[in-house]
Amino acid sequence: IADISHVWVYANIYENELSWAKEGDLFEMQLTGVLDATSVGIRLVYFLGFNLSVAVYIDFIALAGKAAKTGVMILKFIDIEISRQRRHNKTPLSIKEITSAIETATAMRFRPVTITAFSTMIALIPIMLATGSGADVTHRIEVTVLGGILTVLVLSLLVFPVLYSLMLQFQEQYRKKTTWQQ
Repeated sequence: IADISHVWVYANIYENELSWAKEGDLFEMQLTGVLDATSVGIRLVYFLGFNLSVAVYIDFIALAGKAAKTGVMILKFIDIEISRQRRHNKTPLSIKEITSAIETATAMRFRPVTITAFSTMIALIPIMLATGSGADVTHRIEVTVLGGILTVLVLSLLVFPVLYSLMLQFQEQYRKKTTWQQ
């Protein structure tokens, strides 16, 4: 069931990409975020000596969906801002314009993404501190979510914008080169 759910999440990422991304290979970037978040959760469960259970597998599915949604949200806003810059300029964008567009788009989504991530992590603190019956199962879930959400937060707000900026700079250099040759 977990594999089918992951395939479903990846299909939704791909569908979202096709609906709004005109250029670039954003699917791989978003897929990287999902896989990194899941792998951090698995490593934390392993290093802390917890056993995998059905609850942990279900949590990985939820974490994959959260990672996909966050990645789509950040990259979509960056893409919208880049499109706005392209409509305004009518020429290939400079590195400064790309950087400005990415900074603007990331700043617009910084607060909602961090509030969502931190509210989820804060809501899990009572579960982490629980000592009653069933606490051993909930601690495993807690570790998976905390590690995965922190990974998604760092990737979405720091790593993906930088990688997307480099990808866009390469695309714009290629545009300048092809425009110059024509």
